[in-house]
Amino acid sequence: MRMMQPRQQRFERLFKAMPMSYASGKNDTRDADAGNQILMPPSALEELSHMNIQFPMQFNITNHRSQRSSHCGVLEFTAPEGVVYLPLSMMHNLGLDVQNHQYVKLKNVSLPKGTFAVFQPYKMAFVTDLPNHRIILEKTLREYACITKGDIIEIKFAGKHYDLEVISVKPANAVSIRETDLSVEFAPPKDEKQYQHNLSAQQPMVEAGAESSSDEDDFNDRRTVRNVVSRQTPIAAERLSGYRLKDSKEIIPAVESSNTEATFHNEEEIVGKYRYIYKVNDNTGERECIRRFPVRNNNSNFSGSGHRLK
Repeated sequence: MRMMQPRQQRFERLFKAMPMSYASGKNDTRDADAGNQILMPPSALEELSHMNIQFPMQFNITNHRSQRSSHCGVLEFTAPEGVVYLPLSMMHNLGLDVQNHQYVKLKNVSLPKGTFAVFQPYKMAFVTDLPNHRIILEKTLREYACITKGDIIEIKFAGKHYDLEVISVKPANAVSIRETDLSVEFAPPKDEKQYQHNLSAQQPMVEAGAESSSDEDDFNDRRTVRNVVSRQTPIAAERLSGYRLKDSKEIIPAVESSNTEATFHNEEEIVGKYRYIYKVNDNTGERECIRRFPVRNNNSNFSGSGHRLK
């Protein structure tokens, strides 16, 4: 009697990584160009459908050159063969050059459900500008299938960008945030000392009795920023969108429209300590800033300024 071969459990392939804005058939990728859900080719779906893997699908993704890694989910299986489309924030976290197409390795993983995470803003503006940090963070995390320690989460609000680093997650360094309650804390911003110094220089006389019980108001009282660490409050994650599960086995890719109107390309430039990504209308020349990233000193791939991406 012939023995049946066990199903393969490991998916591991090398792909060319391209920005989400290069995805064909998408006139406006700004909604998809956020979070950490990627587009993969149909052949990956075919291979994965024959494996006994956990849903929703999640992957370890590694820069093949630098070996910097993170984790991601899949939004659709509509990319060309041999290519994966990544949100710009993911390309930045992995140290990928958006101009010169580089390669990433994808491996399927099973991540534990997250229970706790600590986020650290880069700038005090996150504290002083945003009215309700938890609601805004919750909305942003709906675009993420998972979070990894060391990644940068980009918050967009009122036309501005705020960067938060994931400095701690439990119960592991990478966790799934789908169908789970995630308790969060905010660590003091990275530039808090400089902000306090500048504030002291502008206001040498600070009211002596300003302290109150507002420590519980997670960033709401700007006078108590020094020791601000918010209480743990559950953030209800949304179900994975972009593809749907049928009987927990079959995955049906979303159908995309192929209508095309105006054509666009991306440009980037460095101003001070930040890198700006612009979406440029080829017909009118109008530029729209769609991303802003802090420049990492150890990322030589992002040196230079004013480069056209197409």
